[in-house]
Parts: sequence; structure tokens; C-alpha cells
Amino acid sequence: SGFANLDGANLDGAFLRSAILCKTIMPDGSVNNSGC
Repeated sequence: SGFANLDGANLDGAFLRSAILCKTIMPDGSVNNSGC
């Protein structure tokens, strides 16, 4: 696919606060569209 899958270790608080999440696959398999 055209984007990297981030494992849980990379999904720390600072990342979640700064990232734009759009069609992002989360560690539990859900899709996070909070940044769309």
C-alpha cells in the first residue's frame, strides 16, 4: 500500500497529538479518520 503501518510502540502521546490521522490503520485494525 502507499502508506506505512505504525505499530503500537510508535503511537505514543506526542505522535497522536501531532499527527494528522486520515485513513490511518490503528493497531486494533480500525481506521482512524479523525484528521480528515
